[in-house]
Order: sequence, then structure tokens, then C-alpha cells
Amino acid sequence: MSFPPSWTDVEHAGIDGHRIAYRRLGAGETVLLIHGVTTASFIWEKVARRLAAHYDVIAVDLLGTGASDRPADVDYSLASQAKIVHGLAMELGLRKVHLVGHDVGGGIAQIMAVRHPELLVDLSVINSVGYDFWPVQPIITLRTPLVRQLAMATLDLGVLRMIIRRGLFHKDRLTEELLEHFRGQVSADNARKSF
Repeated sequence: MSFPPSWTDVEHAGIDGHRIAYRRLGAGETVLLIHGVTTASFIWEKVARRLAAHYDVIAVDLLGTGASDRPADVDYSLASQAKIVHGLAMELGLRKVHLVGHDVGGGIAQIMAVRHPELLVDLSVINSVGYDFWPVQPIITLRTPLVRQLAMATLDLGVLRMIIRRGLFHKDRLTEELLEHFRGQVSADNARKSF
């Protein structure tokens, strides 16, 4: 099987005054992939390359992640993210999609399914939060400046590696490249605020 060579190409669309990044591969019916917390479209690379053999695959970088804008003091709720992802779908002229969400992306996908059922062919959620049940208590605690500063100060590369490794089913798939993708999501000040 040969994979499309353009996964590294990032495109942008203007949605609600923000630049929203996405990656697109393949042709056919559209599969729209929504990532979870502390990740971005990079998490879908292997899945997207395989799906692209039969589908038009779009993997979005949610507002505040990846190559999308990371503004301060905006609404990062799942409902707001669902509005932005729906706006992206409309901007790209999508009429029907197979919607797939992981983690908080699953909650965003559930909100979209309720608010825009006409857009969906079907819905798949993976290790998903329930609808808009986010943020959970440990994340809410990080909103306290002192707690956030302590947590981020202790989040060195070794701790991050341990956390990510615990979350992987296939432990051997934690490469330095994957670790750097995760690190980029939590290392910059604007990334921390959006998280």
C-alpha cells in the first residue's frame, strides 16, 4: 500500500476570527478527525494515511493546539470548539462526514452530532469524554495559578515521557518524534494557557 506523501502539509482556514489548521489527504467520502487534549492532528498520522487510500481525510488542530491560533482569554469549551469545527466543515464545503473524535474530541463530536445531525454519516468516539463533561477536576485545579506553575515546573521531559508512555497501549511506539509533538503542546506559554 502506498501512502499519500503530503501529511506534513498544513492548511489554514479563517473561522470566527481565528486561523484553524488542518491536514487533508486522500479522496472519497470525508472522514473528519478530532483529536483530544494535549495532542493535535499529529496524533492521527498513521490512521489518516491508511484511511486516505479510500477516503478524503481531514484532521483538525483545535483552537489552542497544533498550528492553529492560541489566543488568550477566549472560550475553549467543548461547545465553542464544536462551533469552530462545524465552521471549518462549512468553510470546506463538507456536506456529509464520518465524524471521529478521541478524548475531548469525542465530546466535541457528540455536541456536533446533536447540533448538526444533518452533517453526519456516522459518529465514532474513542476513549471519549461524555458530551461536554470537561474539564474534569484535575484540569480545573490547574486553573489556579500556583498549582499550574508547580505542575508545569515539574513537567520535565522525563515526567512527560512517563505520562505519555502510560497512556499508550503499544509502549514501544513512543518515539522521540512523538514525544516532541507532545512536548510542543505543553511547552510554550500560549500552549499552556490554552490547555
